[in-house]
Amino acid sequence: MRLTGGGEVPPWAGEPLEDSYAGGYSITWNYPVFKSLDKVRLEKLNAWARTISLQQLFSYDDIWSPKATASKDSAVIALLSQEKAAREAALTQSVLMPSRRFARHITFTHYTEMSGAAHPSHGLTHPIFDYLSGQQVQAESLFKRGAKGQLTQMLEQSIERSFRETPALNIDDLGNCRRNRQFEWDAVSILSNHEIIVEFPSVPGENASCGEGYYILSSPAIKKLLISSQGFSKGEMLYSPTN
Repeated sequence: MRLTGGGEVPPWAGEPLEDSYAGGYSITWNYPVFKSLDKVRLEKLNAWARTISLQQLFSYDDIWSPKATASKDSAVIALLSQEKAAREAALTQSVLMPSRRFARHITFTHYTEMSGAAHPSHGLTHPIFDYLSGQQVQAESLFKRGAKGQLTQMLEQSIERSFRETPALNIDDLGNCRRNRQFEWDAVSILSNHEIIVEFPSVPGENASCGEGYYILSSPAIKKLLISSQGFSKGEMLYSPTN
């Protein structure tokens, strides 16, 4: 498997866009293509990966997403290169990357970016696909009821610990960082049955005062919070885009 789907679209060369900043950026659209599962499951997984990457690329527009999904990749690239309305409806980045494969689940990291006058705005989520059922599942559904409260506490402790261990951070900013980096299920990526990552999108000013928004929560308590810890006892890291 390698990141072969999608492509790159150069900066806009046509008549000026309504948002002049957007035209100055290239568009990066990529999604993984898998080759090692049985045919039926493979088709569902690959169709989902492509669809979700396009839905996010056109996340603020419900017209172009279905049109792009029904087109070949080359036609989507041509559309974004030549059609002004489509270009104005698109973000500047939608990159879906696989992270780990477990007994029946594959975890992903999805990066998005939207151009802006001051600086681009970034998005980051961690979708999960159940390739036995052929559907995306929410991280929350894999944990027991009440897990969010315990994981929130673990995240707050991890943020506080990062301030103690990073001399460059000012303890006076701790409260504000806790408010800005509250626990959300979309930020969760499962590493094993006792370890998860809680990761937030890049925000330049926030990163300067709070540190990189990347927290590894490792504890035997996580195993007890999972509905089926056995399903995440063994994971295979999926290396993309170079594998």
